Amino acid sequence: VTVLSCAQDGITLSARLSPEQRDIYTRAMARMHLPAAPFEAREPWMPAMLLSVVPLIQRGYNPTDGVEATLTAAGTAAGKRISGLESADIQIGFFDSMAIDTQVDFLVSSAAAALSGEDSLAPMIDQWAAGDPDRLGALMNAELASSPELARILLTDRNANWAEWIRLRLAEPGGRYFVAVGAGHLAGTGSVQQMLFAQGIIATRVAY
Repeated sequence: VTVLSCAQDGITLSARLSPEQRDIYTRAMARMHLPAAPFEAREPWMPAMLLSVVPLIQRGYNPTDGVEATLTAAGTAAGKRISGLESADIQIGFFDSMAIDTQVDFLVSSAAAALSGEDSLAPMIDQWAAGDPDRLGALMNAELASSPELARILLTDRNANWAEWIRLRLAEPGGRYFVAVGAGHLAGTGSVQQMLFAQGIIATRVAY
């Protein structure tokens, strides 16, 4: 995996932040027991990612318990061929391609959330478990409302790419595919289903 996180303009991370932003960021890093110095030469998205993930781990969320890990294990055990819609390099590139101002907004909002101690993921998990995509979508949209560019890069652009991938697979003769994406991509404005509908493909929800 190629990590493109070093600032190309030579500006330090602290220099990009206002005194108020720097205070929020510094206190959040200290609260999460993360050293700030190693990130001074990095672009803001990298510590922003850590400040988004570390609080969840500290609250007891385990990445290995996620749906992706469960489905991958089940598919492997069943002898299914498994491939990803995106590589790790592509996913890292999403963050690296963001405008610096958007990265700073992402960093500050992540730092503020880490300081708040609020578990914003719990309500989303509740709506996912309840099978309520409308409320889940509303929560997701509210989380990203302050940064339309972040929402476009992380959600709607990817949803459009995945819908096109699905359309091409459906156009091929024969073959059956099981496609799994994060719940946030199936809810709210610009969901994968909406992108498919725009191409004349109707997705039907099946309850088990």
